[in-house]
Amino acid sequence: MNFRWCLDGIESSQIWALEETSLVRPIKTVVTVSPYGVYRRVRLPANASTPTLLWDASDNAYGFQFFACQLAYQTGYAHLSWIVDNPTSTSNLAPAGTHQRTNEMDLSCWTPFVMNTAYALVHATLATAAGVSGGKPQILTDAGKVQGRVYSIWAINQSTTTDIWIDVWVRN
Repeated sequence: MNFRWCLDGIESSQIWALEETSLVRPIKTVVTVSPYGVYRRVRLPANASTPTLLWDASDNAYGFQFFACQLAYQTGYAHLSWIVDNPTSTSNLAPAGTHQRTNEMDLSCWTPFVMNTAYALVHATLATAAGVSGGKPQILTDAGKVQGRVYSIWAINQSTTTDIWIDVWVRN
């Protein structure tokens, strides 16, 4: 699988553009471990009272090599949130419910959002998982942190008047 970017600009007063995915050399090549891959275009309704599910770990054996999304048609603004937790055990990757928390990131129409792993640090104490100590994230240095996983990814449209569409790619 190749990731490619589109480039355009002005050089020496000449406008130049490369068609989408037309770079001669891929930026990164990924070897996949299974044939699982999903692309879907999802509508995020305006003025929604509940978020829309973009991906659920139970769809793909609780993992991915990458999750990527981008607002379609270069319009809109969305809020993304993902739920992380500790797996039940090393052989049962279902969420244990003991370290559950969320992370949030906003998504503009300018660039895609990419997660390159389903792993995330988690902590049983929410104050430590989300806390700041000495101006630094507490979870990075706390001895009680464990390796958790992303279990679902959600989005909600910021607009109260206009629906937007989001393209979602997930690959294992």
